Amino acid sequence: MLAFAEHWAATRGYAELALDTPYPAAHLVAFYRGQGFRIVDAVRFAGKVYDSAILSKAPVVARTLAAWTHQIALPGAHLVRFAA
Repeated sequence: MLAFAEHWAATRGYAELALDTPYPAAHLVAFYRGQGFRIVDAVRFAGKVYDSAILSKAPVVARTLAAWTHQIALPGAHLVRFAA
């Protein structure tokens, strides 16, 4: 999904991708940092008892899929094919 989101954003001229994840979930923060995201802020959302890390990265066309094709098998349905 991240590769698709980066491809989609890069080919449409977006400057940044941003997401949030619970700061205490160190494995998630490490995963996103490993994908090239950097921590840009921390925020406590209303109703939450933990801080969320806000991560961001610039989408790079060269790092994305040149042609996105994916197949998804849905229960009780024929194979669905997506192509961009």
